[in-house]
Amino acid sequence: MSSIGSLSDVELIQGKRIYLRLMRIADQEAYSKLYCDDVQMQFVCAPLNQEKANTCLKRSIALNAARQRQHLYLSICTVDTDAVVGFCGLAQIDYRAKNVELGVSLLAQHSKNGFAEESLWLLIQLCRELLPGFQISGILHSDNKAAQNLVKKVGYKLVTISSPWQLWIVND
Repeated sequence: MSSIGSLSDVELIQGKRIYLRLMRIADQEAYSKLYCDDVQMQFVCAPLNQEKANTCLKRSIALNAARQRQHLYLSICTVDTDAVVGFCGLAQIDYRAKNVELGVSLLAQHSKNGFAEESLWLLIQLCRELLPGFQISGILHSDNKAAQNLVKKVGYKLVTISSPWQLWIVND
């Protein structure tokens, strides 16, 4: 990752089994499959309809094009097949308060195989390199035990609870 100079230069982040790349219009099918599904969205938000999913993907792609990114929206792809298995990114990048929120969502058939954990490690590494001194956080639903276990694995700690949401930060 050392060739990346700033967040506006990020296009691809290589991992061992996955890589993260900027979202593309071609990701629409996977995006809709994830964000239009009731079960997948139970701990995130109300599921989107197809039109709203299309609009959100296009908005994410447009926000990625900003000169000083306030968000970075990425597709999670497997190294071996190039298949999109989920989405992740940096949200609410606050340069003044030095805070960034990370998020990861996987398609159901790709959960429980380590892709989310590898994605979070790559995002944390990116933040440490390009946003030194920033507090890295995540907001989780208090009923989402799988996500809580995941963030504990990668070094987050629970700092506040505002039911039903919990704020977790990376414990440096």
